[in-house]
Amino acid sequence: MRYFLAIVLPPVAVLFCGKPLSALLNLILWCFGLIPGIVHALFVVKSFYEERALKRVERAVIASARVSHRDAVGISQQLRERATHSRSEH
Repeated sequence: MRYFLAIVLPPVAVLFCGKPLSALLNLILWCFGLIPGIVHALFVVKSFYEERALKRVERAVIASARVSHRDAVGISQQLRERATHSRSEH
């Protein structure tokens, strides 16, 4: 939908991407020439989707690291318990 808006109403598409100052710049570009406004809006929308995808990947990596850290902590605790248990038997 944002790509469609970038072609039909470029400043609105940029505003929907959460970039109010860029939307103002886009409005100026759009008033001077339709093509520069559209190109700028398409660039902003593309950047918006790339940033959103990157944030998803970052969250997945952080979640994976948390799980891995928990697993590592759990394994080290189990090893310590086994070592303590085997020492107490001797």
